Amino acid sequence: MKKISSFQKIKLAAKKHTTRKSWMENSNASYAAARRRNLLQNQVITGHFTKPVHTSKWTLKKIIADAKKHKTRKTWFETPKSSYDPARSRGLLKNKDVIGHFAKTVWTSKWTFKKIIAATKKFKTKKEWAEAEKNKVCFSYRAAKERKLLFNKKVIGHFKPTDPAIKWTYSKIIETTKNIKFFKEWVDKFPVAYQRAHRTNVLEKVTAHMERVGHKYKRCIYSIEVKNKNMIYIGLTFNFKQRIEQHLDSKRFVGIKKKYGKKSLIIKQITKYMPVEEAGKRENILITKCNKKGYQVLNKKKGGDLGSIASKWTKEKVIESAKKFKTQKKWRAKAPVAYSTAKQKGYLKEAQQFLYVQREKIRY
Repeated sequence: MKKISSFQKIKLAAKKHTTRKSWMENSNASYAAARRRNLLQNQVITGHFTKPVHTSKWTLKKIIADAKKHKTRKTWFETPKSSYDPARSRGLLKNKDVIGHFAKTVWTSKWTFKKIIAATKKFKTKKEWAEAEKNKVCFSYRAAKERKLLFNKKVIGHFKPTDPAIKWTYSKIIETTKNIKFFKEWVDKFPVAYQRAHRTNVLEKVTAHMERVGHKYKRCIYSIEVKNKNMIYIGLTFNFKQRIEQHLDSKRFVGIKKKYGKKSLIIKQITKYMPVEEAGKRENILITKCNKKGYQVLNKKKGGDLGSIASKWTKEKVIESAKKFKTQKKWRAKAPVAYSTAKQKGYLKEAQQFLYVQREKIRY
């Protein structure tokens, strides 16, 4: 019996479906094999598929011609069977040839800088001004947004300072960042200031002096020393402040404080947050140095311990996890720890290659 080639197997599998989407969803293994062999554009394989609506009817010229029948984007959107949906699916809603006439007729010609300023004088706050836009009372807010005038002093200078957009000026944001060492602490204490800094593109500038808290794969080294007693604890953590609080509430350090006094503990963050492998090595070096100097090291576990999560999800186990799923979406939903490990350690792309390898009888 003549052996069927991989190309023929892929061709036969594709012929069972009328659309590319149906093929991908119902015969993932053959679809993945075609993709690996660069056969998805081969007309012998995919020529029989039903073409999408926008490629068969809505060309760019037809979309432009249809859009020009409407004076506003709203009427274009609301008109049944218009070219709006094909334009959106093809990413043409920001194309100047398609929507250029909307901007000219609605905003550019009518709402001049002087008219926008005059319109804002009717409102006491920026919130009131924005709500007038929603209620279709005044459209100057959207015009100001299009022209990037929402934070222009001449436009909003008369608004009451109680308005959040006016309250959080650059100088006031700076005030909130003083005496705060950690980024997360600032975000938790001043969420509105954080949002304002993010929106006005000054976030990196105002938080440059702050230290970002690490995560499962990025940690800092810290020490807790008992004053004048040659006793020390050296550890790793991805959240220094939280970990110290845990230590101070533990039986060991509560006992030390009772015995030697509340001010007997000297707490230090020795390093910045760094990759766990490097942090583990440096912790071991510090413990060795302390032992040589005659310190009593209080660590119960061996230095460099990264916890069960970091040790469990090796590269091999992550790949084994990926092999159980057809798509990245399902993998991320069903095995979030394995997925995040691959992402954090930099081999997500390698693991993704195994998502589409299905255990079927037919090999492609």
